Amino acid sequence: FQKLSPSYRYRDNAEILYEKVKAGLRLGQTLYPPQVDTGYRYGAKGYFYSEQVIERQYLEKDPYKGQDFAWDQRQLDYFAKIIELCRENDIRVLLVTTPSPRQIIDYLPDYDAYSERFSSLAAAYGIDYIDFNLINREQLLFPDEFFMDTGHLNYRGAATLDAYLLPALRLMLAEAAAAS
Repeated sequence: FQKLSPSYRYRDNAEILYEKVKAGLRLGQTLYPPQVDTGYRYGAKGYFYSEQVIERQYLEKDPYKGQDFAWDQRQLDYFAKIIELCRENDIRVLLVTTPSPRQIIDYLPDYDAYSERFSSLAAAYGIDYIDFNLINREQLLFPDEFFMDTGHLNYRGAATLDAYLLPALRLMLAEAAAAS
């Protein structure tokens, strides 16, 4: 999509796009700076391959300080519209909370209440929900070495996530096929 619409990258920050255009960006020019070796490469279908491991210093800072995790009514309305659109098109939805490093989750004042909100939302719409942070708390599937930063898994973490998520998706597909 970014190839067709290079400004898509700046959809959440119109000021940056405005400054790029004002600075003389022309059709065919790139909005992106020259690529540097970041230690990871694009695989396919949204996957970036990385062996990078999060540095301990990033686990010792509270990334959530001052943030509010409550959904406002607009977000809830759009969530409902997405579920409705999926149902109209016979698409079964699986709500997933992806894993974060355990120390980062500990910074949240009450993660269980946060997870319960998603669980209740999923139940209200009759959709399945998997919270990998709760699973990680019990089974330690995702040690620190499986994260490249506080919000992204590296290759080993993604492979572990896939190993647990793919069977759930296969079951959903089999149930959908049996129902039709």
